[in-house]
Amino acid sequence: MKIFFLSLSITLLLSGCLVPEVFKPTQLQRNWPQEMHVRKGDGNGAKDYNQSQVAAGIIYLKGHDTISGLIKLITYDKRLFYTEKLPILKWGDIDDYKITKLDRYKVDSVRIYTDTVNHYPSTLFIQVEPMSLWRPIAVSKNAGIYVPWFFISRTGKTFSNIILYSQGKKYRIVNRFFYGDIKVKHYRHSLVRFMQRRFGVHKKIKDFQNEEEMFNYILQQEEISLANKKTTKCQ
Repeated sequence: MKIFFLSLSITLLLSGCLVPEVFKPTQLQRNWPQEMHVRKGDGNGAKDYNQSQVAAGIIYLKGHDTISGLIKLITYDKRLFYTEKLPILKWGDIDDYKITKLDRYKVDSVRIYTDTVNHYPSTLFIQVEPMSLWRPIAVSKNAGIYVPWFFISRTGKTFSNIILYSQGKKYRIVNRFFYGDIKVKHYRHSLVRFMQRRFGVHKKIKDFQNEEEMFNYILQQEEISLANKKTTKCQ
């Protein structure tokens, strides 16, 4: 079974490709030109929208076209109508402050380029559930490990949410606050606890060389479990 590691940095869960020259610091630092007004039924929606992050990136559409510019990182919420659209200020429209709002169902994936100083300048987000954009960590044939947020960490305090997604269901692996630098040991403890809870195996951190091996083991066990369930149903 082949495991695809799509993002190997645990601290920010970013992939390490080069930043295109078009993403200049002056463009990255521009303020979003439009604020959303409060509407009945949105609750804190307008406030959340106005405070959402803005970052340079590329949107890959399902028809293989791409659109690049400044993207507002809006997390999809089926209760909020405005989150059905993904706002982008295309590079050619920056001077006119013309915002394009794309239907999320047309979006295949998004690559965001961070304007912070770190070793991993971009993050890939993909559609797993309809309309939602998640950060992939590792993916196998029938399951995957993801961060189910459309968000870039830019502070020392990071809320880490990592899940196993299998057969249309989410299984929590890590879900807690970390202050300052996120230590690998925090993740490793959570991973071995998840292995015991999910698969009934008693593993220790020292049984693995690194967290990549641990993710690999989780997906291998999940694939075995799914195969066994399929065999049982056929009998």
